[in-house]
Amino acid sequence: NVVLNGVMMGLSRREAARRLDAVVDFAELQDFAELRLKNYSSGMMVRLAFAVMVQADPDIMLIDEVLAVGDAAFAQKCTDVFREKRRAGKTIVLVTHDMATVQAFCDRAMLLHDGDVRYVGEPEEAALRYFRLNFAGPGAEGAERQEGTVPDVNARVVDVWLEDDAG
Repeated sequence: NVVLNGVMMGLSRREAARRLDAVVDFAELQDFAELRLKNYSSGMMVRLAFAVMVQADPDIMLIDEVLAVGDAAFAQKCTDVFREKRRAGKTIVLVTHDMATVQAFCDRAMLLHDGDVRYVGEPEEAALRYFRLNFAGPGAEGAERQEGTVPDVNARVVDVWLEDDAG
């Protein structure tokens, strides 16, 4: 299956077979290499698919919620790949609900809601609109912002002071 997917992503059969160990190592599935694919969990499948894609080294990567699977170490490996691919000038199309990831990795963002494009532009603005749309309550998307409010959590600063503990 790994070799077949590698071939579908543009590798020769020989090259895909040569990279098999690297794929399994990256996906951290060495203990499950002999297990039938139908017995893999959804997280294992995503890890394996991402590892195949990394080895195929495409110019455009389409990634759907890959950071949501696995542990922190695997997420860090994915993050490292994103940074490496970005430095190499590759295009990454990332589908995620994690706005911190959008803000950290994206140059441009699109907000979709109920199948409609709601915003295309700066990642920070897309994140704010996402939070408003999903967490600010009904009718909040187009609502006027009050001075001092934080649109993603609908809070505002009421009072601030400093204290000197040395005295």
